[in-house]
Amino acid sequence: MVPSRTPDGTDARKPVRHIPWDPPWVPEKEFAFLREYESVTVLRPTMTEEEVEAEITATTALIAANGGEMIDIERWGRRRLAYEIEKLHEGIYTLYHFNGTPQTVHELDRRYRLSERMLRHLTVLSEGPLPQPEEEVREGEGGDRRHGDGDGYRGRRDRVIED
Repeated sequence: MVPSRTPDGTDARKPVRHIPWDPPWVPEKEFAFLREYESVTVLRPTMTEEEVEAEITATTALIAANGGEMIDIERWGRRRLAYEIEKLHEGIYTLYHFNGTPQTVHELDRRYRLSERMLRHLTVLSEGPLPQPEEEVREGEGGDRRHGDGDGYRGRRDRVIED
């Protein structure tokens, strides 16, 4: 007959569950790569300046609470909407640049959808800074590329016509 209890008081018929311990080389927090995102929000134009600031503060706090880092906030202010939304013609625009994980973006999107103050929102991966425009060629310096070098001759330069 197999005893049902061992001397230390555990049941001999059930396997002992091993509770793993955290080895010292495992970091406390799971490491995730941060990616750069841009988020544009359009708030209702009926909001006061204090309410807009409170919304911006709540958004930055949500980003920080979910492992994100704020890079920049651009307040574009009141702008005319491209089309009417909920019988409104204007909105208060704000652009957020931040580093975050996909979980950060998911929580941010969830908060945006639940907010009644938000008319529209869009969060995308940032492609980095915009490329700088090339220097424009002034008239007379480089000529027009479509029509040769500007002297009116459109033919080949290496062909010589003899009489």
